[in-house]
Amino acid sequence: MDDFDNLEPGVNGKSTMLEILDTAGSEQFASLQDLYIRNGQGFVLVYSITSLRSLLNLEAVYQQILRYKAKFRQRSASTSSKVDRPSEVPPIILVGNKVDLEATLREVAREDAENLARRWGCCGFVETSAKNGDGVIDAFRQVVLRMAQEAATKKGCGSGCEIL
Repeated sequence: MDDFDNLEPGVNGKSTMLEILDTAGSEQFASLQDLYIRNGQGFVLVYSITSLRSLLNLEAVYQQILRYKAKFRQRSASTSSKVDRPSEVPPIILVGNKVDLEATLREVAREDAENLARRWGCCGFVETSAKNGDGVIDAFRQVVLRMAQEAATKKGCGSGCEIL
């Protein structure tokens, strides 16, 4: 996926245009990460099922999202009576990628990742293959559905949403 990409997964019979930023853990995006998190309404956190380290590295990203969104909620609450997010955890889906590779290469058990997604309060967990496309649309559909639910609650997202 390019650094920026567009995707239109349908949810509830409606098209939703997404702006997707693929940081791929790149350091070049580190200075802009707060901006991306502030503007993002949903987050797709991807790790490789063949690399436990890639999953462990997501903990810092997850914590950064929570810290930044909590600060943003506090500022919003102090300037208005309306809370920016109806839930403590923004729409986040945990995605295990590379399921097309041999099972002997797997370092992260599906059950362990599912448990982590539940502990983090993610709106979903899915395993995918970017190589053959298995599960990719489903991953985005799950996070978009949650984003749409929150947008309906706060009437703020409109017809386009941003995902990091």
